[in-house]
Amino acid sequence: MTSGGPVRHRRPPADSPDGGPRPKSTADRSQDDLVAEGAAAAESAASTAERVDRLGNLTEAMAQINAAADFDALVAAAAVGLGTIFPNRAVALALRPDGWCRLAVVEGPDGAVVTRIVASDLLDRLGDHAEQLTDDLASAVLSAATWSAEVASTPMTEDVLITLCHWQPDSPPVCLVVASELADDPEQRELLWQLSRTFALAVGGLRSFAAEHSLALTLQRSLLPSMLPRHPDFDMAVRYVPASHNAEIGGDFYEVTELGSALLVAIGDVTGHSIKAATIMGEVRHALRAFAIEGHPPDVILDLLNRMMLKYHADFCVTMCLLLVDTVTGETSVANAGHIPPLLIDQEGARFVPVQGPLLGIDLPRAEPTALRLPVGATVVLVTDGLLEDRVTAIDEAMATLAETAATPETGTPADEDLEDLCERLLERFGHDKDDDIALLALRRRAQDRHADSPGRAAAEPTTD
Repeated sequence: MTSGGPVRHRRPPADSPDGGPRPKSTADRSQDDLVAEGAAAAESAASTAERVDRLGNLTEAMAQINAAADFDALVAAAAVGLGTIFPNRAVALALRPDGWCRLAVVEGPDGAVVTRIVASDLLDRLGDHAEQLTDDLASAVLSAATWSAEVASTPMTEDVLITLCHWQPDSPPVCLVVASELADDPEQRELLWQLSRTFALAVGGLRSFAAEHSLALTLQRSLLPSMLPRHPDFDMAVRYVPASHNAEIGGDFYEVTELGSALLVAIGDVTGHSIKAATIMGEVRHALRAFAIEGHPPDVILDLLNRMMLKYHADFCVTMCLLLVDTVTGETSVANAGHIPPLLIDQEGARFVPVQGPLLGIDLPRAEPTALRLPVGATVVLVTDGLLEDRVTAIDEAMATLAETAATPETGTPADEDLEDLCERLLERFGHDKDDDIALLALRRRAQDRHADSPGRAAAEPTTD
């Protein structure tokens, strides 16, 4: 070796005792090995991406189910979500609170949802085929023929997997239906079960809300007049609509009472939604009638009611619009306590009577009543603020729209329109998805159909149209 020269080392051969067997380099590997490894990596990545997509779709479907505002929308959301997670025909079924079974079907992730009413015992019949899996879940694979025989309105050409889920013991189940091949995939079955439980809990919540809502509505209506008086010279119609998204009882009320040749007409609202508000509403209604029978004019009645509120219910306020109508002459005295004023519709058009006053429950003096005359054919519309108020429209704008709508019937003149039709038209225009109760009362003075030989027809006897 030459001193100072470079030292060179040779790599031991692959089979040398010092180096042992040398692993293949990338260059030494066969092309088939590389292709297989790449395919496996791509398959793993695709499987992971598919799982992520399904979990994302499950999350979105659960959110849509929980956001559904009514029962039919909930069943439709379950079918759409199921069809998004498992891109084949998807079906959702649940028993509505009214006893009818709602079915929704979607043909894949981009298909339109179709809903229909099916037999109320369908879920029980499907349950007879199912095997219990857990306390709340049951499942079965049904042949296309079996499914089509049970659900003739929605036949299948392939076998299906049905999953039934109860939100509580002895409750009606919900049902989700997908292609039968999912029965052999534990991961996909788990997604199906999670969606089923979310669907069942949402249905249970809506059914509980519906039961509370029905109870509140029954109690509310028990505190309101069971019917309006029938008078030969006046037509009347009334509507009470509870809030769409509130199961608590409200304080909206109306009253029509005959006082000899006069009609006492009132509409009002106790602040808040609670049993207490409804109780106060009942007290105010009965006190109103008692004070009216004593012969007090409208402004004095409001003053007496205000004293009652200040003494016994100082934490609550009441709005009220009160009319005392002479049924012979049409002369009317109007007093208001913080309520939307009456809408008068006659040959001159529709306008709100300019009458104001402080709410009941506030220690302020009452204004003198406003006098007006109702000509034959004139209509008075009284509403609570639930009909007009929403989150985007100013109350003045809503009142103007109400006046324009009321004065524009679909056919004929306002004096020709049936009051029941008028009420329905106003509710159709203003009454959907409201956060507050709605009371609506319409009163019209009409021409008498009296015969010359019977001038003394009793006030309670209706005329014949």
